[in-house]
Amino acid sequence: MLKLVDTFLHGSWPFWTIILLTGVLIVLLVFTREKSIRKKLQARAEYKQQLAAMEWQAFQSQMDPHFIFNSLNAIQHFILSTSTEQASLHLTRFSKLMRLTIDHCSKEWISLASDLEALELYIQLEQLRFEGQFEFDITVQAGLDAATVQVPPFIIQPYVQDAIWKHLLTSTNNQQGGKLWIEAGVRNGELVIRLEDNGISAWPPSKNNYRYRPPAEDVTYERLHFINEKYHANAHISSGQLFNLEGGRKGTYTLISLPAYSTGLAMDKLRIIK
Repeated sequence: MLKLVDTFLHGSWPFWTIILLTGVLIVLLVFTREKSIRKKLQARAEYKQQLAAMEWQAFQSQMDPHFIFNSLNAIQHFILSTSTEQASLHLTRFSKLMRLTIDHCSKEWISLASDLEALELYIQLEQLRFEGQFEFDITVQAGLDAATVQVPPFIIQPYVQDAIWKHLLTSTNNQQGGKLWIEAGVRNGELVIRLEDNGISAWPPSKNNYRYRPPAEDVTYERLHFINEKYHANAHISSGQLFNLEGGRKGTYTLISLPAYSTGLAMDKLRIIK
């Protein structure tokens, strides 16, 4: 009997070794998982900080001091020229744009309708500044509910500003009148916003530069990168020149492709529109 007990105690060491190693392995797995969770939480916090910083940069670029100063000067011109009705109209538009911009700055997503409303106010004030040198048209695809479709704020505006300042106002095609078209629709599960203008400016210089990246859009590209990382999306922007049948330049286009998200669920699980 003593021999059997001794054999059990001394001969079963592999069993207890396995138990010990299994326990150590479990502890290591738990520790590794907790470390991974902490790392993900830290990365998420850093992501939010970076996104907030980029939203603020976008806010600052939206509220360009020259735009504010020149808009107020244009409104003052109407006041001094006794056009009080026009002055009141444009002052109301300016104030509303300021309110919308400040409100949008604190949000990661806003409705397409709200973004287009701010965009229309911005373009109207630019028309005022430049004395109607261009016209514009904003359309939304039939059946697309702009009140529920969500977009990141300040994504479209920099490209509209680029179209006005660098294409329409410097165009060599002014005899036809500057025109800007903005269309929003859903295609292949993506929200596609197309900007098109008939400005023929000196930049980009040649047909070889058919596809180009507009300058000063780094913040927008970084924001889209973070959106793609967070929502596993494929948001992207492409731009290029438009040509007529004879091969001559007739304008510029920009395509902004975003995940077609709609409200109705938590913002971290937005519903994709098909």
